[in-house]
Parts: sequence; C-alpha cells; structure tokens
Amino acid sequence: MIHSELKYIEELNAFGVSEEQLKVWEKQQETPLLSLSRKDYIGLGCRVPASDSPFVALLMQKGEYGYTVPKNYVLALARTEVNLCFLTYEHCMVQMQDCYALVLPCGDFDLPERYYVDGNADSPEFSSATAKAYIDCIRFALKKEIPILAIDKGAQMVAGEMGVKIHRDTSHLRDHIIHNSSRQKAHRVHIDLRSPLYRLLKYHRCITTNSRHDTVLHPNFSQSYLAFYASSLDGVPEAWGCYSKHILCVQWHPEDMAATEPNGLMQKLFDWVADKAWDLYDEQHFEFGW
Repeated sequence: MIHSELKYIEELNAFGVSEEQLKVWEKQQETPLLSLSRKDYIGLGCRVPASDSPFVALLMQKGEYGYTVPKNYVLALARTEVNLCFLTYEHCMVQMQDCYALVLPCGDFDLPERYYVDGNADSPEFSSATAKAYIDCIRFALKKEIPILAIDKGAQMVAGEMGVKIHRDTSHLRDHIIHNSSRQKAHRVHIDLRSPLYRLLKYHRCITTNSRHDTVLHPNFSQSYLAFYASSLDGVPEAWGCYSKHILCVQWHPEDMAATEPNGLMQKLFDWVADKAWDLYDEQHFEFGW
C-alpha cells in the first residue's frame, strides 16, 4: 500500500487524485491509501485531528480528471475532527479495513435494475463500476457493522440493497412537487417526531431542504429493516435508517447546507457519523484492551 494525500482542484472546487497518478499506482500494483493533508485541514478552517482519531471513509467519484470529492463533503467531515480515508472503486474494501464509519455521497450513475418497482429481474447485478463500488462498500460496512451516513443517490443505494423498491420518477404521484431542483431551499420535509432523526436534529417537525433526485422510494418499507424517518409533502420518503445498525440516509444534500447555514443544523448529520465512528473505535479498543 502507498500513502498519499488528495490535492485541491480549484476549477472543480473539489479534492482529488489525477488519472495520471492512478495509472502510476496501477502500474506499480499499489493500493493507494488516500487522506487529507494537515495543510488542507487548516486551510478549511478546521483543527488537525489527533493521530489516534478514528478514520471515516468517504467514497469518491470517478470522472475525466480521476477521482474527486466535492469540497463541501470534505469540509463537513473535517469539522468533526476525524481522520478521513478516501475510497476508490477498485480498492474500496481494502481501504476500509481500518475505518470506523462510511459516508456514501451522491453520484451520477444508474441504479441497478433490480431495485426498481418495475425492474428487469434478468438484468446484471451491477449497473456500472460506480454502482458496484457503492454495493461493495455497503455490504462491507454491514458485515463489519460499520455506521453508514448515505446521501441522495448513496441513500437510494442503501435502500435498494436493503430491499426497498424504487420508482423511476414521480409520475405515479397525484400531487407531486419538484424533487430535482437546483434551488438551495427547494421544498419542505416533515420529520417523524418518533424517529432518531428528530432526536438528532432537536428541531421542529418541518425543515426546508435542497433536493436533486429524480427517482423516489416506494413508501412501503415492510420488506426491509430500514425505518421511515421523514417525507416531503407529497408523501415521498426523504429520510430513512436503522437505529440498531447505525444507518442514516437522507435524500437531500446536507453537505451544501452545512457549508452555508448559520445554525449548524445539517452539520449535525456529519457530527453523528463521526460520533458513531468514535463509539465503535472505543468499543473495539476497550474490547481488546488497547
């Protein structure tokens, strides 16, 4: 394995590693362990985490440049003072070996056919290399009982893997709102007062979120151990999870809201996954007497 740090790419407003560098490591048959530099923690206005802080894994997105992750994801997680481990598609399960939580961001890719209400049962298990990486990460985290925070397409991937069916669009809804919007405040979301999400946010029942998704979940969660946490006004599920397995999924983009909102409400989602990473870290170290 080779240790390396991500670079900030100003024109993309993202951190990443170039395709050229990836080819070098591939030729050397090296598995990259990717992290954030001390300089970048400081540049983001964050404290550098202690060397013994747990690692939280964040799956990157592959594109023309190479692998990248938007700055706002990095900022929200860096604020929690955990160490960050960035995952590539080819090596994600190896890279996650020493991580104590997983963050699955949004991505631009097709969901597997088997997730859909009207899906083709004879289609391939993985719709793309990106979808396979998401599924590999989800299955690894579930097997190792690693906490998961999943966002937008990442949240849909978790739901699909857990047996919740998905509609391709909102055309089946009688009174639907626009869910795929570039607005920072697109529509209101009602949080179930009995849900762990309500207890986490400690906020009134209705919040206004940004929203950028076309596909929507079927409201029937009966075939899954995931539970419904919040919905939009047209009944579309907007948040779900599993309290006992430490899974939290949201359909909106908290990383963008956390970067701009003054009350820190959406930052609490990233604080949650960092706290769960610390809980697992402490539990394992206490168990083994470290």
